[in-house]
Amino acid sequence: MYTLEFISGSPAGRHLTVGHQRFVVGNLAKADLQLPDAPEGAAVTLVSEPSGIRAAFSGDAHAEGRKGEREVSLRYGDVVVVGSVRFRYVPTAVSWAETREERRVHHVQGITFALVVLVILLEGILMVGLGLLRVDRGLPRVEQARAKPPPESPAAPVKEPEPPPPLPRIGAGAESRPVGRTRESVAST
Repeated sequence: MYTLEFISGSPAGRHLTVGHQRFVVGNLAKADLQLPDAPEGAAVTLVSEPSGIRAAFSGDAHAEGRKGEREVSLRYGDVVVVGSVRFRYVPTAVSWAETREERRVHHVQGITFALVVLVILLEGILMVGLGLLRVDRGLPRVEQARAKPPPESPAAPVKEPEPPPPLPRIGAGAESRPVGRTRESVAST
């Protein structure tokens, strides 16, 4: 996006903002902006490129200071002459804002993509780590547990654990003995 600021001729004092790729100014049938006070066949074709604005001249149209050149790259403030009409090329401030906004959007998209990739990698690492931890603890993997239940053999009966031996009974009777050391046993030693 750029602006043409008209200095002299019929459109003097006007500003024209151009936003598309190709724009023709002059006295040609195909011109986007007709200049009736320009000589027949005098025109300039402006092409917006990423590096700036390129101007191609026909007839007696030219850029001031570069009269013999048929095609030039315009710089900020360059004056173009088409017959009696003179205009200046001025970069539009909006284009800088749009460029900044595009960069900001690009950076946000890049950061978002990086975060999504990071989360996916962390999930993968966590799943692998949990699978290894499950194997380390002796638990079967989920795939193995679902695939085959453990076989039960009918030939080998399941042994029940034997009950522990009974504890000695404490109570009155001949078989009761004092547990631990008593005063009498300590005195006899």
